[in-house]
Amino acid sequence: MENPFDGVILFIPFLIQWWWIFLPPILFFIFKELWLYYVKIGYLSRMSWTMLEISVPREVFQTPKAIENIFASLHSISIPPEFMEIYRKGKVQDYICLEMVGGGGKSHFYIRTPSGLKGYVSSQIYAHYPKAEIKEVSDYTADMPLNAPDTQYDLWGTEMKLTKEDGYPIKTYIEFEDTVEEKRIDPVSSLIESFAQLRDNEQIWIQILIRPTYAPWDKEGQKLVNKIIGKKTASKKDWADKFLDMMFLPIKIMLSAEGGKKEEKKEPSLMQHLSPGQKEIVESIERNVSKLGFDTAIRTLYIGKRDVFNRANIAAIMGFFKQFNTLNLNGFRPNSEISPRVKFPIFKKQREYARKKKIYRAYRLRLPAKINFIFNTEELATIFHFPSTVVEAPSTPRIEAKKAEPPINLPI
Repeated sequence: MENPFDGVILFIPFLIQWWWIFLPPILFFIFKELWLYYVKIGYLSRMSWTMLEISVPREVFQTPKAIENIFASLHSISIPPEFMEIYRKGKVQDYICLEMVGGGGKSHFYIRTPSGLKGYVSSQIYAHYPKAEIKEVSDYTADMPLNAPDTQYDLWGTEMKLTKEDGYPIKTYIEFEDTVEEKRIDPVSSLIESFAQLRDNEQIWIQILIRPTYAPWDKEGQKLVNKIIGKKTASKKDWADKFLDMMFLPIKIMLSAEGGKKEEKKEPSLMQHLSPGQKEIVESIERNVSKLGFDTAIRTLYIGKRDVFNRANIAAIMGFFKQFNTLNLNGFRPNSEISPRVKFPIFKKQREYARKKKIYRAYRLRLPAKINFIFNTEELATIFHFPSTVVEAPSTPRIEAKKAEPPINLPI
């Protein structure tokens, strides 16, 4: 009977003789990854951050389109770091955290930004919400235990991922709107209502990390469209293919000269053969990738004292994200690799505890997420915007009185 390990045994002498060829590249790759991790952690720890809390007056009439325009302006906040900046200083592209927090029956909207961008971010908010009040506040996560879960507090958390590729859009605020203003539905309203039901010793945190993307995601969207309509896409050639093409180029020229110029056939449009549903998908993808995109990561966390910890609040969080799902386009689902629940029974409690610790630490430190996806400005404005007058949100801090300049002739 043939030994299945014969090939491995024969390969060992080869490795022993030629190790000096294979080992250095492997060690270099490992060292490079460790070094990048070290310098990036150092760079992030030295960064100065500012937490801004935004409150809007009760009579705000702006739709999420206003904050979509803010996101479009924020796309200019960063330029990708250069090669030496990455490997010497660990520099990363600037990113911003959009955070919605509920606790004790109240809701808060925060933007955590690098301190150097504080003025620019504030000016963009004032440009679209002139009556807004922006306060510099301390980090709300500092009010919770440093090492939860513990004997007093329990928690649940996860990172969200998309059900399909980035090019497929989620259900956006435009689809929640009706022609009559009074019938317009604000997708944030369900979350605000959940915040209002929370007691003093429990909180819901939602964190959205964004940074401008410079990836050609419009091309990725076109690939999806071509796949749907059945159009063949030329595969990208690597350096080996390009080298072979160059070697055989003289032969191709000779053959084409002898055979004459071939008449190119014009392919008919494939759109006419699509069903109405497929046409809608194609149009949605093309519209989605036509807007500015952000590398996006979403974390959510529910924390509370053990005597009031209510798992129904987890369902409320997931319900907020589920309303943006469609079967033919895109939607949200929790990342099972991050969520506390584990299926394999060995050391189940210990592993669930370790996962809770990990997601809690990642949220507090605003660490880069395991899974990123690209959202355009419209999608971001759908899941993060200030509630309008359509939302009856008594738990949201509001400015009760309008602010105005004093009269010019006021005696001093």
